[in-house]
This record gives sequence, structure tokens and C-alpha cells, in this order.
Amino acid sequence: MAYLIPVPEHDFDLIGSTSEPLLDSRLLACKLGVKHRHLLRRIEQHYSDYAALGVMRFESAKPQVLGGRPERFAFLNEDQAMLVLTYTRNTPEIRAMKACLIQAFGEARRALAARNQQYLPSYRHAHQAASQLAEYAQQHGSTTPAQMHHINLEKLVNKTIGIDKGQRASLNTAQLTTLGCCYVLAAESVQHALAAGADHKQAYQAVKAKLAMFKSLFMPASLLEG
Repeated sequence: MAYLIPVPEHDFDLIGSTSEPLLDSRLLACKLGVKHRHLLRRIEQHYSDYAALGVMRFESAKPQVLGGRPERFAFLNEDQAMLVLTYTRNTPEIRAMKACLIQAFGEARRALAARNQQYLPSYRHAHQAASQLAEYAQQHGSTTPAQMHHINLEKLVNKTIGIDKGQRASLNTAQLTTLGCCYVLAAESVQHALAAGADHKQAYQAVKAKLAMFKSLFMPASLLEG
């Protein structure tokens, strides 16, 4: 599934895929100050050059006006995006854009690595702990739906790092790493509390206390704000 990787410090928004960050050809055309259809035509004219650098990913966007035609565009990897600039007149502006793109792709790769290597594994670990909590609660007479334990965990983690529901796709590398830490702490707190004989309510309070301590000790306001 594709998702947005904002890189505001380099004035680019890249797209995250399962393996690498990608750049929308429409955004690149806008940065170059050319019409997108002209840029796409140039890419198609040299298709074999671009395909040699990776799989070419063409998509169609819904028309922006009623009765309009879908707009075809391409998702470019870093080498393909740099090739577009290489085939463009080498002005000072283009050279500056090359440097900016290299930095943007570097930051996006770090964000993608943080998501795949830290955030996602810790997310699964924490929700396995939430399932344990739900199972314990039901075994001891609770009528709370199991899903609520997962929802409460998400709300608590979001509150800890200062984000609302739906904002995770825009987190930077440092924030994703912090989010992963929160999940690890939550999972360990649940498991330790239950192993020590606490009930499900006490285990939840242990998670809450642990995350509050983590926030106060290791999360400056600048990190929360991104």
C-alpha cells in the first residue's frame, strides 16, 4: 500500500511503497516548471533508459473536472527521477534540484526503514499484548469487546506522542522511531503486569504510567511537533 512521506525541509513529498520511496511525475513537472504531459512524453520517448533503472510504475488519476479524461502519470524511483534531471538542461536551478532530491530521497529512505524495521514489528508486538489483555479480561468476566482494548492502546500511544488518529502517515523518522518505542514499552508493561498477577485494569494503568514516564523523560516538545 502506498502512503505519503512528507519531506518538508527539502520541499518534496515522496510516496512510500513496500521497498523504496517514489516521486510522482506530476510533482516533478511542477518543480521543473513544465507541463506534465510534456514531461511524461519525454519519459515515454526514453522508456528503455528509465526501465533499466527499475520497474516503471504508471498510474491513472481521476479527472479533475466532470467529463475530463483520466490523467496518466508515473511513480519514479530515485535513479529515474535523477535521470529526468540529467536529460534536462543543466542550469544552476537544476543542479540545486538534484541536490535537493538526493537529500529528500535519503530522508524518505530513513523514514521507510524506520517504518518497516521498527514501527511495524513493535506495532504487532503491542497488539499481541492487547489481545492477551482482552483474553484475560474476558476470562475474568469482563463484557468489554476485545477490540476496545486495541482501540484504547492506540489512543494512549497517540496521546503520548501528541498526534491524532490518521496522522501517522505524515510522521518523520524520529517520530516513527519514538512511536515504535512506545509500542515496545506498552507490550512489555502488559506482559510484566499480567505475569505479576495484576488484572487487566491494573495492567492498562501500568501501560499508562510507563508511557507517561517515557514522555516526561525522553520526548522534548520539538520532537512532538516534528
